[in-house]
Amino acid sequence: MNQLKFKTAVASMLGAGALLAAAGSAQAATEYNLEVVTPPQISGTQNAPLTAVNPFGAVVGSAHFPGVPESQPTIRKDYLRLSIGGDASGKKHKGEALGINDLANVVGYMQSTVGGFGLKRPYLWESTSGKELPIFPGQNVVPHAIDNAGNIVGTAFPSGDQQGPSTAFLYSPSGNLVGLPAVTGGKIASANDINENGLVVGQSDGFATSWPRGVPTKLGSLTGSTSNEALKSNFGGTAVGDATLAGGEHRAVVFSGGTATDLQFPTAGAGTDVRANAINDGGTIVGTGDVKGGSTAVRYAGGQVVDLNTLIPAGSGLTLRTATDVNNDGQIVGSATPASDPNAVVGYVLTPVS
Repeated sequence: MNQLKFKTAVASMLGAGALLAAAGSAQAATEYNLEVVTPPQISGTQNAPLTAVNPFGAVVGSAHFPGVPESQPTIRKDYLRLSIGGDASGKKHKGEALGINDLANVVGYMQSTVGGFGLKRPYLWESTSGKELPIFPGQNVVPHAIDNAGNIVGTAFPSGDQQGPSTAFLYSPSGNLVGLPAVTGGKIASANDINENGLVVGQSDGFATSWPRGVPTKLGSLTGSTSNEALKSNFGGTAVGDATLAGGEHRAVVFSGGTATDLQFPTAGAGTDVRANAINDGGTIVGTGDVKGGSTAVRYAGGQVVDLNTLIPAGSGLTLRTATDVNNDGQIVGSATPASDPNAVVGYVLTPVS
């Protein structure tokens, strides 16, 4: 998450936890207060994951609402539904909020579900008023992040299935649109994050990539991998993401100084979703591991990986499945499943115990 204030990460975040070995790790001392962020209006099966948190604790994600068949972008802890202004036809029914800056400006996408799923179109919400952005008309466009100056980065896909060529882009508040080239001159690139120094990171042609001053630069590749991707970077330019090995196994990776390092998140082998999703300015990393075929939210700090489920109050009735973002105060957001309904997905916020 891009941060305007570079606060020191909470000390307890940096010295915690034993190395994670199994999903059934013993409960450690409680390090976090747990807040379940569930829209009170939701009925039936819940689906309300959180994707990002800013320095002031505002969170974004998506949720199902009564009478609305598809997920809608949401902001803040009361799950105020975002306006989808700028769509006079009223046909864009599905969406997700993906990035938020310090000013609580939010980016994401909206998508029509009339007559099948239509194009994903880029949206910017300022306060709760939304507008579609004029980026690559006629294409699928997914903005992933916005910095405090209002620069937006994301990915455009000309094909409906999003499996064809893709373009990484940088869109400025003045309306200037820049396509970011692939590192080897190929046709596949995506921009996933922009930090407060203006550094954009993502992937191109299978390489984890940054674009300092718009120039594509390889961030490093994990030994034995077939592809690498950077998902987030902190103010210092250290990036995190994932690498895919030849056998199909995913590994959580940190990219620093031109080198990719395996963070040793737990994995159950090929086909599992293991990745480092975010890093704060203090170096705390959060992401998703996989143990016995089930995903689990994990944290890397002080050279150790720990299952976040062991650091929350006992008897919470939740299993934290993913950790998607962490701010400089050490707050972590993600998605969880309640024991009462394994098919449900709820958002959560972890705040370090003071």
